[in-house]
Formats: sequence, structure tokens, C-alpha cells
Amino acid sequence: MKQNEKEVTVVADCTSCDGTGLFGFRDKLGVTCWDCEGSGKMSITYTPFIERKLRHEWQITEVCQRSSLSMRLGTPISYKEFLEGKFPETPIEPEIPKD
Repeated sequence: MKQNEKEVTVVADCTSCDGTGLFGFRDKLGVTCWDCEGSGKMSITYTPFIERKLRHEWQITEVCQRSSLSMRLGTPISYKEFLEGKFPETPIEPEIPKD
């Protein structure tokens, strides 16, 4: 983390019990939430986004699209072009011949 980046901690509803502190187990029976210990709250710590971080070791950028059968790469662009706002072309879905 850079020196000018400061972590922020906020208190939010527990994501496990939706802030209730309980789970409904059976009719009229609530079970204490393990994650927040029944408080209904949790602390979230994060670093606010200031600007995109640079990776000087990268020279090429491309889009990767995964499917269950293969991984296709798009048309690559330079990292400099990417930083200037250009986005690599997305791979085109191959046409599947119809019977």
C-alpha cells in the first residue's frame, strides 16, 4: 500500500444474517449468527480507489474469454494504448455449424 492510501473501516450489516444477529432454524426458533456473534454487524476494512495502479513490467494487454471448452484471446494492444483508454477487442464467438 502506498503512503497516501489509507484503509477505511466501516461498520455494516452482517452479510451472513442480514443484520438480524440470528438465523431462522425452525418455526419460532432463531439461532445466533456465528459470524457476528449475534450483534448483527460486521466491520469491513478497505482501501478507497484513488486511481488505477500501474504495472510497468507489462507490455501487452488482451481480453481473455473462457468457455467450458476452450480459452480464446482477443486482439492484443500495447499496455500504453490500454492506459490511454483503448480496450482490446473481444474474441468473436466461433460459429457452430447447424445440422
